[in-house]
Amino acid sequence: MTTRTAQAAAVAPATPFQIAETRYRQMQKAINTPGSSEGDTKAFLAAVDVIDFTPASTLEEFARSFIIACDDGSSVPLEAVLDRLLEDARRLVMSRFETVRLEYAELHTNRNLSENGCARSSAIEGIMTNEPCQSVADARAKLRFIADADKAGVRLDGEEAAQIATDAALYLAPEA
Repeated sequence: MTTRTAQAAAVAPATPFQIAETRYRQMQKAINTPGSSEGDTKAFLAAVDVIDFTPASTLEEFARSFIIACDDGSSVPLEAVLDRLLEDARRLVMSRFETVRLEYAELHTNRNLSENGCARSSAIEGIMTNEPCQSVADARAKLRFIADADKAGVRLDGEEAAQIATDAALYLAPEA
């Protein structure tokens, strides 16, 4: 006789937004059911408050969060909810090249780079030169990097600057 053991299926952990959205949808269904109670309405409004202030983890969650914020029963979302949505948008769509560019600018602000700072500065120059853009935001960050390097007194050789500009141009050139 063979004994079989059951293994639990691996399930990705739910994000805080997914948990809040599930509760929101349950309460939305409850208040739209004939015979819903005042308690259901209170629970729905509590679910709205939770989802309005739960940060999104992905662009898809951001889109759903935005739709819910604009359609949760009030005509205009609260300013605090709009602030949270703006913060989510900034966090979710900011180019990683912009983050690296800002680090580079900070390193060169002091103009007295330590040995580690010089190594990091060189590494950032390599990232900006060799890693390809994936979006318009990436392209803009790379062009701002060229200006930052120039302002810091770092002269990129012609080939490096041309490589960065050519990469960025693919995303910034108007479509024919």
